[in-house]
Amino acid sequence: MWVAKPGLSNDYLVSLVGGRIIASVGSNAKCQQMTKADPLKRVKKAILRDVAARLGRKCADDDIVSLIGTRFDESVQRERKMSERGESAFEAVNLAAGAGGHDWVLSPIAEMTTMDVFSYIGQVIAGRIECYDRFNQLVEIYRDMNGGDCMVNVYLAGKQSERPACGHRTVAAGHVRASLETRRPRA
Repeated sequence: MWVAKPGLSNDYLVSLVGGRIIASVGSNAKCQQMTKADPLKRVKKAILRDVAARLGRKCADDDIVSLIGTRFDESVQRERKMSERGESAFEAVNLAAGAGGHDWVLSPIAEMTTMDVFSYIGQVIAGRIECYDRFNQLVEIYRDMNGGDCMVNVYLAGKQSERPACGHRTVAAGHVRASLETRRPRA
């Protein structure tokens, strides 16, 4: 298993606390870039080097297909962007085709609903489906994020929509994203 994580010199929180950057504001997602995108690029390069060493030949970027966990029903904006990119649960798509590059992705859970995901996790926890992980830690993280409530109950009660942007995403649980509100001065 390869784990992508930011290095200390390019860690969002370290840079924020150290005064090298300010908190992401509005649609600025520097936090996503530093915490997720950059580390994933480094891991992909390391995987390419490892595969090349095992095969005894240099690998091309189009030798790798990344599996991503995006779903059409996450939001209207996510559905629109996934559709624009041509993402699919069944066929890999080259996200960099227009730029002449190779960035193949497959979205195996693209067609799943939130309840499908919860059902799958429940089946794994119950031991009915064998998986790489039992998801016990994931369930505890969501329970802690929801004040002790089960993630399914929070979803069914519609409480997840009360959270601010990034608030319900575990990837964003440790970062700071500020939102600015503009107000017109009173006359």
